[in-house]
Amino acid sequence: MPIVADPTAYVPELILHIDLRQIYWRPTGAWLGEGADPRARLTATVQIAGADHFLEAIEVAEIDSVQVGVNGAEGELEELDVFAGDGDGHFETVSIEGREYALSMVPFRR
Repeated sequence: MPIVADPTAYVPELILHIDLRQIYWRPTGAWLGEGADPRARLTATVQIAGADHFLEAIEVAEIDSVQVGVNGAEGELEELDVFAGDGDGHFETVSIEGREYALSMVPFRR
C-alpha cells in the first residue's frame, strides 16, 4: 500500500474495511463493576502485520444530543475521550448484535 503524501487526505479507495462478524468479541463489562452489563464493554485481539492489538468496544447512546457510555460504561467513554485528545463531536459508532459501540484500538506492549 502506498503512503499518501497528504496526512489529512481522506481517500476512500485506500480504506481497509474490516468485517466485525469475523472478530471474536469477549464480553468484559463485568470488569466495570457491580451492576454493569457484561456487554457494555467488549474486547478482542486483532493482528495487523503480525502485531497484536487490543480492540475495545464501549457501548454508547445519545441522550439529549450528548453521546454517553451506557449500562455501566459511562466512565469508559470519558477515558476514551481523554485518550483521543478531548476533541469535539461524537465518536463514530459501529453496530454489534444490535447495540451501538465506539471502538478504540491500541497495540500490545512487549
